[in-house]
Amino acid sequence: MKRFFAHAILFAFLQLFLNTRVTSQNFSNYRFFPNRTMLNFSCTHKANRVELKGLLSASHTYDKIVVEKGSDGTTFSPVQELSILNNSTAEFPFSFIDNYSSGTISYYRIRLLNTTHFIQELSSVLMVKTGALVKSLELQNTLVRIDNPVLNISAVKTTEATINMFDMSGKIVFSKKVKLNTGLNSVSPGTLNSTQSFAIVTIETPEERSSTKVILQ
Repeated sequence: MKRFFAHAILFAFLQLFLNTRVTSQNFSNYRFFPNRTMLNFSCTHKANRVELKGLLSASHTYDKIVVEKGSDGTTFSPVQELSILNNSTAEFPFSFIDNYSSGTISYYRIRLLNTTHFIQELSSVLMVKTGALVKSLELQNTLVRIDNPVLNISAVKTTEATINMFDMSGKIVFSKKVKLNTGLNSVSPGTLNSTQSFAIVTIETPEERSSTKVILQ
């Protein structure tokens, strides 16, 4: 009899633990708000790990950050939860290092949660190549926000470059001459006069030219 009660108590404890785990990852009861809190969000591949960095505005009401990861850009799973500690009194910077990057491409996004009022925001999706060979000139992100576009360009040496973006009809969306430094460069072309669609970004230096298809969202 004692063994029966011990097993029953253990089973009830495991049920409570599993239910808590499932509930913590269930966001269906949260209301979605427009993506307006994330001021900056970037990711870079370093050695065998991926580093994510972001900055939240000072006026938000969120208390938790959930880092989500996927392999196809559409299906994501939580990989880390971070607490927001400054109670919305100032801009909140955060960072996360994924030491378990696998495959050739990984996708990341941030889910902001207010666990008191059950509201949430989703950031834009970032893509990072984790298993491909490093190229001398490459656009790292293939997803670009229309209202706050940023192009993350890696270069193996400092050089002058001309960046063009074309819509699918061949019309130039923007053109800019920049100086690329060794490493990762963030280029902001300003608000794009375009709709959600695909576009082609070309990067041309005196030595080479690269072309990448991107998604405008």
